[in-house]
Amino acid sequence: MPVPAATHTAPSVPSRRRVPALIGAAFIGSTLIATAAPVHAEPSGVDLAFDSHEDTVDPGQSTEPNALTVSNHGDLALCLVGLTVTGSHHEARGFPAGATVAPDDEKFDVGEVTAYPSEDATVTATLQYTLADEAGTCGTSEPLSVSSGTWSIQVTEPEPEPEPEPEPEPTPTESPTG
Repeated sequence: MPVPAATHTAPSVPSRRRVPALIGAAFIGSTLIATAAPVHAEPSGVDLAFDSHEDTVDPGQSTEPNALTVSNHGDLALCLVGLTVTGSHHEARGFPAGATVAPDDEKFDVGEVTAYPSEDATVTATLQYTLADEAGTCGTSEPLSVSSGTWSIQVTEPEPEPEPEPEPEPTPTESPTG
């Protein structure tokens, strides 16, 4: 009587895997995923900051000038185009239009702002710039921009003037009659 195939055990044959072929395919696949950075990439770190982030002034007074600085952490120089300051009652001075900020420059002065607030205010600065070419020449590329953090200005409430104390009424004194 024939033995059913299900009960027949075949001798164990070790399977040979093609590990080197799998590793090569994974390596090739991973290189296909990698991408190169664009040649004219935007700088990775352009920071615009006020020296002081918060100030308090008395009513009717102006703030001390607050300096603005830019840091360039990129690989290309920055060409400064413009500076816009938003907020009420302020004055920006000293912007060096056309100046070049070298790569890895930590604090390049781009001007200062003075505010004349009549109430609490927030001032924001936005720097417009272009990227220099590899030779460091400023071109006519489309301007980029970066906004600073904000500068908060609080106007203190005037102290109420003390009420004048009433003068005591003189007490009548009797004069001797004589």
